[in-house]
Amino acid sequence: MYKGTKMNCTICAKSDFELLWTNPKNSNARFQNQPRDVLICLNCGLVTLDISKINERMLQDYYQTFNPFEKPGRLPEGHKKMRYEQFDWISKNLPESSKIQSVCDIGCGSGYLMKIFKDKHYKVTGIDYSPLMIKHIRDNYKINAVQGRFNNESFKENFDLITCSNVIEHLIDPKVEIKIMSNILSDNGYLFIEVPDTEFPVFNTIVDVISFEHITHFTKGTLCRILENFNLKIIATNQKTYSPGSGMMGSYINVLAQKCTSFKKKYIENEYITQKRNLLSYKENHSLFIDNFQNKIDNIAKDVINEPVAIFPSGEHTAKLMERCNLKKINLQFLFDNDKAVVGKKLFGILIKHSTQIDNSKVKNFILSTTNHEHSIYNQIKKINSNARVFGLYSNLRD
Repeated sequence: MYKGTKMNCTICAKSDFELLWTNPKNSNARFQNQPRDVLICLNCGLVTLDISKINERMLQDYYQTFNPFEKPGRLPEGHKKMRYEQFDWISKNLPESSKIQSVCDIGCGSGYLMKIFKDKHYKVTGIDYSPLMIKHIRDNYKINAVQGRFNNESFKENFDLITCSNVIEHLIDPKVEIKIMSNILSDNGYLFIEVPDTEFPVFNTIVDVISFEHITHFTKGTLCRILENFNLKIIATNQKTYSPGSGMMGSYINVLAQKCTSFKKKYIENEYITQKRNLLSYKENHSLFIDNFQNKIDNIAKDVINEPVAIFPSGEHTAKLMERCNLKKINLQFLFDNDKAVVGKKLFGILIKHSTQIDNSKVKNFILSTTNHEHSIYNQIKKINSNARVFGLYSNLRD
């Protein structure tokens, strides 16, 4: 039994955890206090990181300074398509008797899902940590969303539908926010939640997917179990993958639940045995993938010979790439990023420049160091320099 934390499980409230493994120390330019121990609850099978050394204030500062997701601006078409798929799935699974008028999006990001609901004549609002995102939503979609941490004081009214996409896995203790969501739902109101699916973790990426920025790693069973704990009856579930270009890699869980004071709970199974076996298999496959990843780097080195090369962007994936692969055959000159908060910093001695400096950098060869946004970053680079050679590490993008 793991003795390194005083944490209680967010589902069963027990403190009986087992250490599955410890992730390698992180070297990225954004957050140096990342939790590394991967734990599994012996009583219910929930997988979580040991977050005993970080707190809510640290996370809030991180997300307000470094928004590692979409920056305000024009969204890729693939991302818009994903939001329409979410809207369609919710609409298809709402009972015919539901009378949805008001919608609130928790962790609304750039606000495109809210825009879709607004265009369908629903009354909408949302909330997000990022001041830039909220400004973007207000300026472009004319939606009066709220900036800040979601808590009991965020909203004074109730909502017929709450949506929350890829948010609760980032939280210190998701049951706190789920309880608030349940409380501000109208009687018989509905909650839509989407999270990454830890039943099918992606092993064929150089980053550790069972790692920060995600803190709690849900399966369909553990997600539904925590929702049922807060008077949320499961109406529909879905496990799916999004199309390339959406910015979403791997499998995701969709759950639609209804606020209900009396129902028989369905999700009571302890997933410890199956999830431990599942994740240890993932870890083995991931290690084998990393061992073979060097071939991709070596092939790029042969193509560019000794010409200057830059990597874009400079986040978690790039830190892992530089830690785990031998880049000595590549004449690496710069790292580029859209995030002004990391510009001027160095990662393993390589300077990070802003993407606006690409054109005057005299670098014509770019490696895309991202699992989710290869197509959009490819287009961004090509728009700046149409003669640039751009190499994707996961897709077939290769000039």
